[in-house]
Amino acid sequence: MSSLFQNLPRGLPMPSAFLSPKGSNPQKKKILLEAWPGMSPHHRADVAAWRQNSKAKEDLMKTKTLLLLLHHRGRHQPHEFVHSDLEQAALGETSRVTMPGFLNEYTMLFVGRTSPKTYGELVSWDDDDDAFENMTNGVGMDPGHGLQALEIQQRIWEFMVKCCQILLQDVASMAESAVVISLEAPYRIPARLDFTRLKAMASAERNSAEDHLWALCEDPSYFAEIIQDLSHPALKEVGRPLFWSRVLGNVVVEAYSGFATFDHILKQINRDSSLHEALRCSLDAAKTDLILKLKNGLFASPPFRQFCVRHPEDPGSYKIRSAYSPPRQDHAVKRLMPLFNIVFSEDQFFLFGLHTVTDEIKHLVRADAAVAALISPMIANRLSSLSVVSECLHQLHVFQPWARKIEDDMELKKDELRSQYTECFKGWLPILRVKFEGSLVYQYADPTDGKFDYPLHRRRNKQNVDIMRRPEENLDAFWEAVDKHYRSRTASSQHDLVAQLLRNDRAIQRTPAWEEHTKSKKPVDATSAEYVYQPFSRVYHDKAKQITGNFSRATPSTTRLPSQKHARAHKVFKALFHSPSNPNLPGVVPWPGFLHAMVTMGFSAEKLHGSAWNFTPKTIDLGVERSIQFHEPHPSNRIPFLWARRFGRRLAKAYGWEGEMFRLA
Repeated sequence: MSSLFQNLPRGLPMPSAFLSPKGSNPQKKKILLEAWPGMSPHHRADVAAWRQNSKAKEDLMKTKTLLLLLHHRGRHQPHEFVHSDLEQAALGETSRVTMPGFLNEYTMLFVGRTSPKTYGELVSWDDDDDAFENMTNGVGMDPGHGLQALEIQQRIWEFMVKCCQILLQDVASMAESAVVISLEAPYRIPARLDFTRLKAMASAERNSAEDHLWALCEDPSYFAEIIQDLSHPALKEVGRPLFWSRVLGNVVVEAYSGFATFDHILKQINRDSSLHEALRCSLDAAKTDLILKLKNGLFASPPFRQFCVRHPEDPGSYKIRSAYSPPRQDHAVKRLMPLFNIVFSEDQFFLFGLHTVTDEIKHLVRADAAVAALISPMIANRLSSLSVVSECLHQLHVFQPWARKIEDDMELKKDELRSQYTECFKGWLPILRVKFEGSLVYQYADPTDGKFDYPLHRRRNKQNVDIMRRPEENLDAFWEAVDKHYRSRTASSQHDLVAQLLRNDRAIQRTPAWEEHTKSKKPVDATSAEYVYQPFSRVYHDKAKQITGNFSRATPSTTRLPSQKHARAHKVFKALFHSPSNPNLPGVVPWPGFLHAMVTMGFSAEKLHGSAWNFTPKTIDLGVERSIQFHEPHPSNRIPFLWARRFGRRLAKAYGWEGEMFRLA
């Protein structure tokens, strides 16, 4: 162990002298293999080979990860990494391939030990009254795991010293993102628990869930897309009423309960003192729910439908059962489906763990274009939500040494915590029991007859405005039928359970009737006449409340936006918002152009996991505080016109922006 410490001060020069971003991959590969012969070539090689710590040639060939490894390991003591090093090699133990040795009534001490003589010191329980407690609270560990940790760290530090003898070039910085942070995590010092980051992730997901619910109620084309994504054509044979009733039940419950779940998680993070066990319990429940949603939606998504077969119908059951049917030839789905099978299999999922599997799925989607093409927007959204939960759980888990005590306490109090969680969501039980089967609600929602065709891309004239108003009326009729369906069967409704969580200044935006304006008439303020507004629910609307009163017109925005100095950004915002003074219809918007436009407005842009990006105001000049999340278009990086207008609607609802507010300086 002495070599672990003796090389710390002098073996690691400043990182700016290490590696050139211009170096070729063969050169980098040669250096890495010289420093660590036989290094695994793949990211998270333990997933495939059940091997030791996850340092991999594929990761270390990135411009920055090797520098991070050298920088952080060279400037911090080994005990700061010992728990995370062992955790990254946990797959070998859970698969019973690399079982630790056993020595009873002894503890190996690591935390706070900074010399070769004291680091990993073996202490008998008979000689030290605190030895057993130190093993259970994370200050130390049992000797079997302790030896594994020492072996891992010895190999890592030997590799680092060898690299320092080889590398002499500089490296440029790389932009931060949640994906980059996840990729670089094994090479950095284990992060302290960052409440701000946990709050940002949960807040972005919560706001995104609210926007999804709102879009389902407001945008006919969005509603139709979500329904179609879940409507596998092979399953329609069982009967249209039953089929559509089940699809609608899933869409409604998922939208409302998903929003309530992340609102609850965010509130727990905001209450720092109650973070520990209660938050972990809520995250575990959300994890289970999201995995079920992912499983139910995967084969219904268009790219996967060709690999789905339906089991023969059981005469005694109404359940629709389907299964994966792999193609005979080589196909990208054969590389992706084993990872989904791990998520859906309780035994395999326990073996690998959520963070390992979601990390591997994200890596495969980034690295393999054919695999990325299999991920529909709906599945990308669900993977993104699951990744947020995974990252929150992972952050709590690596918060050592306190995480061990949190997890142990949670295990002891699991019945109490489950009872608390059930009590919190008990109001949802009657809602979950209500089914749409046997009702006529499905008649309002079947999109195959074109009732939700929404020509938002057409210029506004009398004919097109009349066409736009019809699908809006059809969507309003559907949600009115849904609200009446719940009201007739429960004491409370799905809307009652989230009404207090929704922003009270939001209303459903609708297209007003077309008005012909003659030249003799006084010009009308186009902005005020652009839309009319109505309450979120016609059934549960309280006209006595001022905020949800007549909705005869929108409240004018008082936000004053800075003039656009960049024509590129100005062009993007003109594409996002309908402007009566601009009759020209824009085309698609490049995703990099949208990022550039948001940054020029004063937002920081951070890539989260999956396809999600989080935009956070970084200047008070905007007059806004909340962040907003958008999903990068997939597999193309160009935002279709319809998507662009949806982005504009969300920005309008979040910040009060309108098309006429954007002017070029």
